[in-house]
Amino acid sequence: MKKGSEIIKSRYFKKIIIWVASILAFYTVCGFFILPPVLKSVSVKKLSENLHREVAIEDIKINPYKLSMTIKGFVIKEPDGSKPFVLFDNLYINLQSMSAFKLGLVVKELRIERRR
Repeated sequence: MKKGSEIIKSRYFKKIIIWVASILAFYTVCGFFILPPVLKSVSVKKLSENLHREVAIEDIKINPYKLSMTIKGFVIKEPDGSKPFVLFDNLYINLQSMSAFKLGLVVKELRIERRR
């Protein structure tokens, strides 16, 4: 039979595990599923407004555990909209985990690809 202090410790431990699991699940869902479409929408809108050019992004994928992001099908058109000004197929950014502690972005890898 468990003593009173053991029961309290057991309940406290279970609450901590539930909180940690909940935070981890929230981080996962936000990072993989919520943030990419929101970031795509906001980026296209703000870039178009600020650059006074048509901007398009095909897809954004984020891996919150690797601290990486891939932007696919990025296009900034000429002011008249006739042809692309900037165009690439993939932009891959991988941040170092130290970015969280330094309160700034520390880029580990940056790769831009254009296929023909």
